[in-house]
Amino acid sequence: VLGLEGPEVEAFMASPRRSKIEASMKLVQDHELSMLRTLSSQLKQVPGLTILAGKVPSQTPTLFFKIQGFANTKVATMLASEDVYVGSGHFYAMDAVEHMGLGLHGAVRAGLAAYT
Repeated sequence: VLGLEGPEVEAFMASPRRSKIEASMKLVQDHELSMLRTLSSQLKQVPGLTILAGKVPSQTPTLFFKIQGFANTKVATMLASEDVYVGSGHFYAMDAVEHMGLGLHGAVRAGLAAYT
């Protein structure tokens, strides 16, 4: 555990504080997964939209998608005008998006994370 050494680590690992932190993180993860399921369900109803990749367990809930007939940057701009902020492109994973047949333009990425 960062910043702790020896017996301090053992004490923290067994502490009620750690249990509370783990329980709260589990609640956050469950909430994020619920939001991801809802988003995924709603996106599947959009004509021409294909979800290319979804959440990997224990990572930020994220969907990677394309909408047939729309440039990724156009989708991101349209969503931003509605205060929905997504990214578009290859996200420094050029080999992966090319392997997926997306070329260097990639797709749209929507991540669900609480920012403070």
